[in-house]
Amino acid sequence: MHIAILADIHGNLTALYAVLADLRQQKPDVIYHGGDLAYGGANPSEVIDCIVQEGWKGVLGNTDEMLWDASARPALEASAPKLKPLFKVLFDLSGPATKQMIGPSRLAWLRALPTELRHENLALTHAGLAICGALPWTRQMMPNWRLLTSRWMLRSWFTATFTGHSFARSET
Repeated sequence: MHIAILADIHGNLTALYAVLADLRQQKPDVIYHGGDLAYGGANPSEVIDCIVQEGWKGVLGNTDEMLWDASARPALEASAPKLKPLFKVLFDLSGPATKQMIGPSRLAWLRALPTELRHENLALTHAGLAICGALPWTRQMMPNWRLLTSRWMLRSWFTATFTGHSFARSET
């Protein structure tokens, strides 16, 4: 079985169309999305509409959640004070603009996304398992993150794991 997973699209419709063209050639059996669909790009509504139209199942990303829940902001600012101006832009400008662009029905669709998806021997989450204990929204999204951080446990449960939002190579 061939499975394709798209993650961190961030409202980039041009990139999504390029991936769609490749997927049509590759013809995977199943396609999932790994979250962070709308926030940060010029075409958040169109990206969500495309994924809904394609019928792809997937998971909630941290920037998806930031559109309705700013509770992570104080912890982020405390942990990285030099990035406070960036967080101001993200939470005070970009987030509200994206939320307005996508409207209430697309926002409701995002809010309904699960934080974890399992398919046979595959586990899909957005935030990397190694950072689940470090970031407030991942602790809330995955309350059992401590169980999932053991590579041995992951290998015993799943043949394959995939996490979006990863900045370092992961070999699980």
